[in-house]
Amino acid sequence: MCECVPSCGSSVCGDDGCGGSCGTCTGNTACDGNGQCACQGSCGSNECGDDGCGNSCGSCQGSETCNNGMCECTPQCAGKKCGDDGCGGSCAPGCAADETCNANGSCEPASSGSGSVICQLSGSNGATVDCDLHIAAANGVGAGNFANAMTYYLYYDPAKYSFSGLSCPIFNGAVNTCADPQAPQLIPTFGGGSGATLTVNSNPAECDDCLKILMYTTTGIALSSATVDAGGSVNGNSFIMHMQFTLAQSLTNEPVYVELSDASDSSGNLLYLGVDNMTVITGGVCNESNSANCIQ
Repeated sequence: MCECVPSCGSSVCGDDGCGGSCGTCTGNTACDGNGQCACQGSCGSNECGDDGCGNSCGSCQGSETCNNGMCECTPQCAGKKCGDDGCGGSCAPGCAADETCNANGSCEPASSGSGSVICQLSGSNGATVDCDLHIAAANGVGAGNFANAMTYYLYYDPAKYSFSGLSCPIFNGAVNTCADPQAPQLIPTFGGGSGATLTVNSNPAECDDCLKILMYTTTGIALSSATVDAGGSVNGNSFIMHMQFTLAQSLTNEPVYVELSDASDSSGNLLYLGVDNMTVITGGVCNESNSANCIQ
């Protein structure tokens, strides 16, 4: 009788030529065409790390690290107190209201001549955030001397954020009456009421990286009827409008500065001006011939 003689040679798996087997592979190996058990890599949903056979499932980018097969961003805040952490957030603890974050991630005093802090910006890179303008009359100022007009300069750092527009919302935010101040059908409506005029000079000769904003009412009403009481608290609605900025990097409590120019009441009298607790405070009549002497 002729009998089949199994032939495996160097094979450790696969057919022996007689319908039998030269061996069985185990684990994550499988028999290849040469009768050898070869490792079979598997990544599944993994986007990085080892495939189980010494090969890579992919690599992570930038400040990301591989954790259990997934790329995760690792904040880069070593030696930094503020600024972008490389993952869309900000390094802690951040800067105080009278400080600004430099390129090295350290807090330093705000440069002189920047004016007064009117708000602070917080958000992730690319976000559009509001900087609210508030105005109130100082304690003891009568309604006849409430501010009817005001001019100020709004400073910004284009490396950190850029001006994107003004928002004067009515009807619970459904309509922005400051969307286009030049459009006659949209009359800017501030916190004090409608009938206002608003002009924005985005490239004034007086400064770089700033806006010159002039606002006044055409109906004789005040920009704001809010007042400061003897205890220093603001009574009434001091809100005027939102000044909106688009962030060029992630920021936490980044100060925005204003430099006050002048304000006047409905009779054209110059008023004293100052900023306290991020609210513009208008005082009584200033009899100085130079409006700069009315800034407190």
